Amino acid sequence: MRPAPLRGRRRSLKNLARYHPLATVRGAGGELRTFLDFDRMVKSPRGSPTELVDGDTDEELRSENGEPAPVAPAAMSVDAEGVATGGTGGSPSRVKRARDPTSDRRPSDGGGAIDRALSPGDDRPVSSREFRSMLQQHLQAMTASWGEFSKRIEGVEQEHVNVKRNTETLFSRVAQTERKQSDSDGRLAKLEKEVAGLREGVTENGAPSDPWQVYRAKNGPIPPKGGVSNVASAGDVREQPAKDELSEEDKRTLVLGGWAQDSKRQIIQDEARVFLQREDVKDLLDVSELTVYGPRRSFGLLRFQPRPGEGAPEVRNRIWQVIQALRTTPHRLQSVSAEGRPMWAQFTKTREARRRSAHGSMLRRVCLSIVRDAAQNKESHNVTAVDEGAYDVDWNSGTVWLGEWKIGSAVHRQPASNEDVRVLSSGWVDLGAASRALGVAWDLTHGAFEREL
Repeated sequence: MRPAPLRGRRRSLKNLARYHPLATVRGAGGELRTFLDFDRMVKSPRGSPTELVDGDTDEELRSENGEPAPVAPAAMSVDAEGVATGGTGGSPSRVKRARDPTSDRRPSDGGGAIDRALSPGDDRPVSSREFRSMLQQHLQAMTASWGEFSKRIEGVEQEHVNVKRNTETLFSRVAQTERKQSDSDGRLAKLEKEVAGLREGVTENGAPSDPWQVYRAKNGPIPPKGGVSNVASAGDVREQPAKDELSEEDKRTLVLGGWAQDSKRQIIQDEARVFLQREDVKDLLDVSELTVYGPRRSFGLLRFQPRPGEGAPEVRNRIWQVIQALRTTPHRLQSVSAEGRPMWAQFTKTREARRRSAHGSMLRRVCLSIVRDAAQNKESHNVTAVDEGAYDVDWNSGTVWLGEWKIGSAVHRQPASNEDVRVLSSGWVDLGAASRALGVAWDLTHGAFEREL
């Protein structure tokens, strides 16, 4: 006789459990259970994957010596024939897996203990320790992300502050420019009004007025450049010397120099007094000491006065005798150097001549300072350029040579198409020629002469 269909057996089993709850049924392991126990096991809720296990019931997840404890088999439901279904629908293979809870376990690496295999569908309860660990990991990730986000926010705020500051600066500049523009407009309007008044103005006799013509009528015609002019002023005709012409007093003046730049006046006068009191000089002089203008100078003036019965040629002859005495027996200035720099003497020059000689003196002085600084710093330089005698100076034209190189001049024509030439107020200088003559870098030469501009 064929067994009853499964649906019919289940119905009969339910009726039996309803009317006879204390009836016993043999399970898959041979144990006897009542339908009341069967109903309790079937209807007992299963654990949730997110269920928290407290510390007292978490002992089964812990292990000794690092090995997790085995999981106890879950309760199974059985039918009247002792077949374990496990809620799988009665499939034999599924029944076997439900009956053998150790079939889903695999041996661990630690000495034969079995662990429960984890799968995406695993519904093992999560312990509080694991849950706290997961929350801690999430908290660390969120903290790191928030720190990075805060840094970005700070960068944006700083950039906003900089933009605001730049905007305020631009607004202030625009306001200042507008204010200057308004002032310029007012001045321009005033000038336009004055020009219009000049155009419309007329003299008393009806002829248009010319301010320049009125000025020249009061002060006379323009004097010719470089000569003596007759200037009509208040009905008198007076002769005025040209700018480059020496006065009578300057023609009777001898210039004594050789001291260092910015030397004190007392030092100049004391050292010059030794020369002026020499036997071959004192009878030719009219004064006993030099005239020094200002507290510090590098030269002094020796004035001569015409004696009774002397004319200009006799005074000039006495000046020449003083110069010859100094050339014959040089007088050395101990305040300049230990060996003493020789003192020099020359006639007073015109303003143009002084400008030319000053240019030559400046070129030699700057070159000496450059090469001496290079020697002190142990840099490459021309050793012969350290001596003042190595420079050829034409004082009348303000030209300086060092060897075959022309460093600069106040009168000579400057080289054409030379980018190294710099024009100064008193003449020009060739930086390339000076650099090659001194044996130093071009930048050092350029910086030294730039300070003279």
